[in-house]
Amino acid sequence: MEHPNLPHGRDLPWPDHFLWVKSETFTVGKVLPPFALRIICPCPGLCPSPLSLLTITHLPLPPRNLWWVLSPHPGKAQCYLPLVGVVSALAPYCWGGRGAGVQARGLSPSPPCVAAGYSVLGWNHPGFAGSTGVPFPQNEANAMDVVVQFAVHRLGFQPQDIILYAWSIGGFTATWAAMSYPDISAVILDASFDDLVPLALKVMPDSCRGLVTRTVRQHLNLNNAEQLCRYQGPVLLIRRTKDEIITTTAPEDIMSNRGNDLLLKLLQHRYPHVMAEEGLQVVRQWLEASSQLEEASIYSRWEVEEDWCLSVLRSYQAEHGPDFPWSVGEDMSARERQQLALFLAQKHLHNFEATHCTPLPVQHFQMPWHL
Repeated sequence: MEHPNLPHGRDLPWPDHFLWVKSETFTVGKVLPPFALRIICPCPGLCPSPLSLLTITHLPLPPRNLWWVLSPHPGKAQCYLPLVGVVSALAPYCWGGRGAGVQARGLSPSPPCVAAGYSVLGWNHPGFAGSTGVPFPQNEANAMDVVVQFAVHRLGFQPQDIILYAWSIGGFTATWAAMSYPDISAVILDASFDDLVPLALKVMPDSCRGLVTRTVRQHLNLNNAEQLCRYQGPVLLIRRTKDEIITTTAPEDIMSNRGNDLLLKLLQHRYPHVMAEEGLQVVRQWLEASSQLEEASIYSRWEVEEDWCLSVLRSYQAEHGPDFPWSVGEDMSARERQQLALFLAQKHLHNFEATHCTPLPVQHFQMPWHL
């Protein structure tokens, strides 16, 4: 389903008078001279305000790989895009809400893809910390478009060399980029959710249910699952088993984690016959597991044969092509659909035993599975 308000990818305007300049032009760590405040980004709200720039220059940013977006027009917003390392794949980092109360750094908190050896492009959400603007969906989409355009047109990465990594509410911009740039290599969503409405309802009185739903749908419609289902590439979801933010009841109630719903909606879209009633039921059982031992027990109980699952999926892909949704499972027995559903669920979601804001260890940063 197409987002009703957002333009997509290359339909957005991209002015031709912007100049990308490396930080070697400036003295990072000192107060910048007034002329350096003439910095702009094509979408208002992406970057820090002129006032906060004086603070940001004192932060420990990588001095040789920091890029600025410059324009001859004074009094505008600025953009800084830290680039860490230079390897063959780029991971734009869509961070979440933890940075809203601290100075924006573009790479705060430090993402695990840095330690994993990827080039990382960090950026500021509109309205976060010292960033200008407000984080409405349209501004968020525009900001993400700037990041992808910068990666492609200035840094020289091809979309197929780009991996999107997002944490928490950053899942909205990552899924928007994935559906807008379908050649992007892969998407990793950490501690993210399917839809903002259930999370908004949990913190508001029941008497406001209708008002909250209408307000979110009209003004803050972070429809991550809908956007993710429009992407054809590899996806990995990281579910935090003690998440206190994206659960709708309590952190220990793992089945109220909206990451579950994100997984189910993705699998139901891509494999509708496999995820019919029997498949959906067994995946829900697997999602209820609160430990690796429980997960393995359920997987073993259903006698999932990975070689058979791979053979079925590869044969279907060879005959029908890679584009989703697939009709695989249409002629299977209920037992076979359940086995294939469990196999697919395990390939698309990994658990991390931690709370929402715990930094993700590098060993949990893995590339999504693909055939």
